[in-house]
Amino acid sequence: MDKLKTSIHIEPATRQRYISPTPGEIPIVCWGGFDIDKESELLNGTDYGLQKHKEFVEKEISNIVDAHFNAATAITRFETYKYKQQYIADAGLSIIGEPPAAGHQVYEVTKLVALINNLFSKCDISQIKAWILGDEPYFDDLAEWEKSYLKSMDEWYPRQRMTYINLSVDRAKNNIGDFYTKGNCLDYMAYLDEMEKRFHFPVWCYDQYPLVYDKDNNLSVQDSFYENLEIFHRQAKKTNRPFWTFCQCLQLLTAGKPYTAMPTFARMRYEAFSALAYGSQGITFWSFREREIPKPDGGYDHYGEAPVNINHERTPMWNEVKKTVDLIRKYNDVFLDAEMIIARHTGDRVWGELVSYYDYEKDNFGPLMNISTSNLGTSNIGVLLTHLRKGNSYYLVVVNHSPYTWQNITLYFDSKVPVYRLDPPNETQVTPGPDELPTGFPVKLFLAKGDFMVFRWNK
Repeated sequence: MDKLKTSIHIEPATRQRYISPTPGEIPIVCWGGFDIDKESELLNGTDYGLQKHKEFVEKEISNIVDAHFNAATAITRFETYKYKQQYIADAGLSIIGEPPAAGHQVYEVTKLVALINNLFSKCDISQIKAWILGDEPYFDDLAEWEKSYLKSMDEWYPRQRMTYINLSVDRAKNNIGDFYTKGNCLDYMAYLDEMEKRFHFPVWCYDQYPLVYDKDNNLSVQDSFYENLEIFHRQAKKTNRPFWTFCQCLQLLTAGKPYTAMPTFARMRYEAFSALAYGSQGITFWSFREREIPKPDGGYDHYGEAPVNINHERTPMWNEVKKTVDLIRKYNDVFLDAEMIIARHTGDRVWGELVSYYDYEKDNFGPLMNISTSNLGTSNIGVLLTHLRKGNSYYLVVVNHSPYTWQNITLYFDSKVPVYRLDPPNETQVTPGPDELPTGFPVKLFLAKGDFMVFRWNK
């Protein structure tokens, strides 16, 4: 049992260090898998209600665990958590705790402290590995967040459990929608610096769902997608702490109209592995269950086409999510704790001022000498290239720029260097070996929609 008494000395947030909630594995987090409202409704004080609650929680956990997630968020309200703690422990699921009503607003400290203390004193919290304290704070609320959370951190922060806040990429503005600054990327980096100065959380975390409909109802990848990956990679490197990202696994409807794309395996693979290629050390899938969220104007945002429907039955999307999770797990040993050395892009599209484009004469990608891409269209879509280092191994990661279009690619390698293409646990040598001349050896490959490839060579 891991019951912490509230009298024990605890470490303030400003001295936290990164402690992975899933040691030895990239955290693959299910967001929204537990329905606390339904759980509370079933707990009506009768034995029948308790039995129905047990069956419901087992169903919730089965939906999460069978999709091979290794972690999940859960609102840690004592009244419901105490009844499902054993099922969570039996499943071996790591929990990232949420306080009730964690969101853009500042949760009242007195309520938060009372909730956590109650949970610690009465529950087995061994499966709670981290806490997410809030979501997407506005810039002009940061002072209140700092006052509310950091000033009280000594009262309840449990040792060995890190705390963090999820950030948005458009919150460098005030809570009535006016930009605090001009809102461009340089200003956003200043916003992150302010977050660092005030909070110093042990992991950077943000969400962006890049596949959206524009005003003409055309679906495309947002211009800022790679720029934000670049920003958080730089911030993680500068502060010597990792960053996590999100992957969209439902379609968001606003005012009855699609705002984000319908997720597919190709689209989720594209989001997840673009982030992993940039060095992300955690992927959260948002959101796992279909529901409607009331808006202040009286309308609703509908979270539809999710892996689990409003009746908590699995949908076809559940299988697409499981395939994506399994693929991340397959490449765990490549991306976990890997250092991203350099990221470059090819193709015609301009992705933002912080994004750099591949120059075969200047950029060092080990044995890679050049690359060309083609498809049936008239534009050159191009790819993301990143160079990773882990121990004595180096990796080249190639990710299709498009989750909608396939490409033929040709990679030109130095034929003297043994280069292997990975398909864990297997790998295949693609260069002929050291007896060949050091000219560019062409490796021609097909890159499917939203797909990626990983190549390895030794130091």
